[in-house]
Amino acid sequence: QHKQEEDSWTSRSEALEESADGLQQELAKAQEMQTDADTRAAELEAQLERYKQESTKALADADSAAHSKLEEKQCRIDALERELAAHKEHAETAACDAQNRISSLEDELAQSKTQAEDAFTRAEVASQQRLQAGQASLEVLDEEAYEGTAVLE
Repeated sequence: QHKQEEDSWTSRSEALEESADGLQQELAKAQEMQTDADTRAAELEAQLERYKQESTKALADADSAAHSKLEEKQCRIDALERELAAHKEHAETAACDAQNRISSLEDELAQSKTQAEDAFTRAEVASQQRLQAGQASLEVLDEEAYEGTAVLE
């Protein structure tokens, strides 16, 4: 019976050793899997960090490009505003010059009209005076003709 117990214990011991070996192998596999997982996690972390850096750089580049475009457009707007102001000033000056010329021409027209009316009035007065002188001459001639007729009779 002692021998049986010893065999039983030996058999159990061998089974436990085999089980321990199996567990050792599973532990080694688990450790290998853990190492692989840790390595993969480190790779993914490094890749994520690269993506973050690339994204940050791309965002900074895009921001810089947008800022440059904005500055370029603002310069163009400023140039157009200056050009518009110059054209507006030129137009205002031209309008003022035109208004002054119109006023000058209106004054000249009024002066010419007054001169023409004065000349017409003088011509009318002179014409009336000549008419009256002509009538007086006719009356004198008429009288002389009457006297001449009377003398002839």
